[in-house]
Amino acid sequence: MVNEAAALALSSLSPASLKAYNRNIVHFISFIKSLPVDIPTFPATVGHIVLYVYHLHCLKLAHRTILTRLSALSYWHKAYSRPDPADHFLVKRALTGVKKADTGKKLRCPLSLSTLNFILGNLHQLRWPMYTQALFRAMLATSFHGFLRPGEMVDSHNALKFKDIQLKSSSFKLRFRKFKHHRGEPVKVKVKGTGASQCPRVLMFEYLQFRGDYKGNLFCNADGSKVSYSAYSKLLRQVVEHFSLDPRLKPHSARSGAATNAAIMGVPEDRIKRYGRWASNAHHVYIQVPVLSL
Repeated sequence: MVNEAAALALSSLSPASLKAYNRNIVHFISFIKSLPVDIPTFPATVGHIVLYVYHLHCLKLAHRTILTRLSALSYWHKAYSRPDPADHFLVKRALTGVKKADTGKKLRCPLSLSTLNFILGNLHQLRWPMYTQALFRAMLATSFHGFLRPGEMVDSHNALKFKDIQLKSSSFKLRFRKFKHHRGEPVKVKVKGTGASQCPRVLMFEYLQFRGDYKGNLFCNADGSKVSYSAYSKLLRQVVEHFSLDPRLKPHSARSGAATNAAIMGVPEDRIKRYGRWASNAHHVYIQVPVLSL
């Protein structure tokens, strides 16, 4: 009966989450089996979890990555109605130590609104082709004002399609048919125009004028091919180097900046979660003050 209930609980996960959880559980089991003593892998003890946290930290895994590993172990135990060893005080203290050790070494930093507008307003200095400039402006502005994940813009199974955008006079709507940890009906997000010189609605309209209305991914190259994550990262890296910005700026920085900017503006936490389509409290990781600026 317990096994049936566990199977039902595991089936509630999305295929991607289930695959990631299984991978993390297998990694933990391999770690336990590598210890010099013969001990059972399940249920795990608090001591074994603490050792595992230390092991992952020695591998130079970030605090957030370790949390992801432990969330899989927590779900595994809960699915089989076992106490969650990762919820123990000692494990939490170990994680606090890891977080303190990671302070100042974060690779993902939030992009401030002022830096965003600076980049968008001065991008012409890089002398890219007009299409590339329009594409990058639209991607960066939309990822910030729409709280987009990079994987929703580049070549991935969650990428937005041209049919997923609806342009209005002062805004545009995006329909997310699928995204990380989501299983259900499509979700629509409205990106409002700002009225400023770097208005996301205006930048999207300008990009679509170049792109045309043919089928395929919403964001694509001039030849119609899909934009890869590496290509988008390379463009952002060129921007960072050209304007001598903080090298920690990465594709996820816009989404992190959007959440941080909203928090600073006093937007309620539940609305930030809804804007960013976060199913859990993962948005806490994205909100960082002060915001990276010029």
